[in-house]
Amino acid sequence: MSIIANLRYDRWINFAVASGVMCTAAVLTGALLVGDSMTGSLRGLTLDRLGSVDSILFAPHFIEPAVGKAEEDFEDVVYLSAAVEHNGSVCAAQILGIDAQHSNVLNGSGVEFAVNQALADKIAVEDGAELSLRFLSPQSIPPESALGRKDNLIRTTMTVRQITANSGIGRFSLKNNQQAEPLVIVPLEWLQRKLNAGGKVNAVLIKNSNAAELLPDTLASASLNNIGINITKKGGRFYITSQRLLFSAEQAAAVQKTLPDAESGLLYLVTAIKAVKNGREVPYSTVYCGETENVHWKDSTAAEAIQSESRPPIMLNRWTANDLAVQCGDEIELTWFAADNVNVTKTQKFTLTQIVDDSPSAAALVPEVKGLTDEASIAGWDPPFPFDAKKIRKTDEEYWDKHGAAPKVFVSFAAGRQLFAGRFGNVTTIISAETFHPAPGDAAVFGLNVVPVKALGLAASQGTTPFSVLFLSFSFFIIASALMLVVMLFRLSVEMKAAQIGIRLAAGWTPFSVMRLLLHEGLAISAAGSFAGVLFGILYARLMIYGLSTFWLGAVTVPFLTLHITALSLILGFTGSVFAAMLSIMFSLRKIVKTPVKRLLNGSITGLY
Repeated sequence: MSIIANLRYDRWINFAVASGVMCTAAVLTGALLVGDSMTGSLRGLTLDRLGSVDSILFAPHFIEPAVGKAEEDFEDVVYLSAAVEHNGSVCAAQILGIDAQHSNVLNGSGVEFAVNQALADKIAVEDGAELSLRFLSPQSIPPESALGRKDNLIRTTMTVRQITANSGIGRFSLKNNQQAEPLVIVPLEWLQRKLNAGGKVNAVLIKNSNAAELLPDTLASASLNNIGINITKKGGRFYITSQRLLFSAEQAAAVQKTLPDAESGLLYLVTAIKAVKNGREVPYSTVYCGETENVHWKDSTAAEAIQSESRPPIMLNRWTANDLAVQCGDEIELTWFAADNVNVTKTQKFTLTQIVDDSPSAAALVPEVKGLTDEASIAGWDPPFPFDAKKIRKTDEEYWDKHGAAPKVFVSFAAGRQLFAGRFGNVTTIISAETFHPAPGDAAVFGLNVVPVKALGLAASQGTTPFSVLFLSFSFFIIASALMLVVMLFRLSVEMKAAQIGIRLAAGWTPFSVMRLLLHEGLAISAAGSFAGVLFGILYARLMIYGLSTFWLGAVTVPFLTLHITALSLILGFTGSVFAAMLSIMFSLRKIVKTPVKRLLNGSITGLY
């Protein structure tokens, strides 16, 4: 009698067993497909959010545009955080400045003065609405430092010409989030004018991952301004300063690695230089800590002197010494703001050990500080710290006209680090006989970092635990229950076939032959049930996703899930359910062929289980 005939003969009980297997396959396949849908939907959001963008180069300051408008692998942008206000409602958003006429990477051609639907929904924006924008301009000097500006907030308005959907460029964001982030899209040149950036940008969108690896070093080699470095040559020496005012420890090490014979120094602003013996003061001057062409320190005892509360040595230039009417051996007191807090004032007394001649290259020791060094007079200063213009004398202005912010006071580098160094660094100036050329890899040290945003987003879409495993764990008890049902139904099938099994054994069949026949029947039933279960598993997954998008929306926050069907999950669902069902069937058959033939012929297998 063939297997097909046997299956047809016991079709009703076989149908029941196949139904149990079908439930197992449906839940198993459905759980795998829901996991695939979660991964696929998150992956789709990442690809939609970033478009062709593979990586992004960020700069802590404005840099020169990376490429010409004909380049297809790069796109220069300005990307900032902002506050957007409309009719009294305020919303945090991102501002993206792009060249709408030559948008090669983001595909934002024709999109100007637009907001995405997420922003429009938050503050009830319509076409033609007038928005108030507030954002901070990127600045080289950290705002937390004494010379960093805290008031560089820019306020402007714009009229909304378009509301874009939360897809494509309207979803552009650097956050791995299911929700679309509020976004304002404006012309690049318009935003550059508002920022007074002069055609510069603070980010480059990169389409080609191979080009991303080379771009930072290419930009650094093209212009030292791109890594925030200024170099001035005076008297045959090169004065290297940072646009951030201070070199970080890593940055100073990178320069000194290239220029091992270079000398480091620290320049700081003091609010007063005072002669203790007569009380005369020189206001708002710079002190240089280190070696110069006419200032040389024989040892580093100044730092130890400060720690022992004695008076460390100090040098004054001749103009200052004459103005204070002091000579070597007199006490000099310096007053200054703390490096990280302008509300804290510090003082230190020194012993004047030498008076040095004014040097024509002294001004090169001073880094450029907007609002200070670029002003025509001290009275025109616009500093970010408390400033009393009434203290400025005519002689101070005359010195400024001739020497600018050139230092008037000199202490050793060791003493300067003790007194003036802050958390942002302790080197402002590096002096060398050779100029500086950044080495490969230095660009990242100076802040030009490429972030592989697409790779990170796709990795995040996988989850720390695979979503398929997660949903299988949620469905474990349902799958286990279905397999228990298969075991019970197959046992019932075996009980109904007890007499048939007994006749075969009595007719000379070996137990192995009987077992093989029953396993073949079980395999056919499992395969048929699993095939049907896979089809129902697709429906099960669709229903689950519908529930997560409607009734259980709170579990995923926003309805972003779409059904993703993968061949691997269908194959795993089919083979996994067949394998599980066959294990259950083998468990049911483990004792049946060892039962005495007489009992089987009587149709009795009671007590076997």
